[in-house]
Order: sequence, then structure tokens, then C-alpha cells
Amino acid sequence: LEKLAHGLRLPVAAFFAEPEEDSALEIIDTGNCPTFSLRDGAEVTPLAAQRHASGFEPMLIRLHPDGALAEQPFLVGIESEFVWIRSGRALLNYDGSDYEIETAQSVYYDPRRSHNWRNPYTELCEMLLVRQR
Repeated sequence: LEKLAHGLRLPVAAFFAEPEEDSALEIIDTGNCPTFSLRDGAEVTPLAAQRHASGFEPMLIRLHPDGALAEQPFLVGIESEFVWIRSGRALLNYDGSDYEIETAQSVYYDPRRSHNWRNPYTELCEMLLVRQR
């Protein structure tokens, strides 16, 4: 689904949006956003605008203990991603090296290089991932 959205230059959330009027202001209630459970112990909640085009796509990611965003490191065909850790901590495996990112820390990186997020710790990690569209 992510590859299809990227190819169409749409946020993943667009596949689940109800058609509505365009609006210059959009308030998003995370409690009403669809959440997708990934098989590797992660949940993704797309937070992208539904009613107007945006140059970025935010997502709330929850990594459960021993969870990972993907089974193995992956590449994405966009130029930059930003992640802010809201709570907990996670390991970013980036280009073969591990980096521990903790609560209130953030990181910018080029996702065209091999990367993956893991939570080898005992507490849930919540992060905000923002990627350009």
C-alpha cells in the first residue's frame, strides 16, 4: 500500500478518506484515524491531511517491546524522513549502524539508504514519523 501511495504521490491515508470539501484548516483526531497492525510488532496510524494536498505525510508509529517497523532493513524512494520519539526509545538501524533514539529526541535521515526501526526494550515506544511526499 505504501509503494502504491508513493507511486501515486498520495498519502497512505488517502485510501481511507471520505470525500469532503477542500479546506484550508483540518483538525485530525487520532482516535478516528485507522490504525494498521504490522506483523512485526508495530502499529501505524496515518495522520495525513484528507481534504487538501500537502508536501509531507505524518504517521504515528507504535513499536511494541521486541517489535520492529519491518522484518528487515528497507529503502524508501523519497529524499528525507523526520522522526521524533514521543515516549520510550528505539533503535534506528541506518546504513548498517545502530543509533539509540530516546524520548524527546529526533532524527532526520535519508530513507533511500537501508534503515529500520526496532524496539528491543521492555516499554512501548511511540514516535512521530514525517516524510516528504
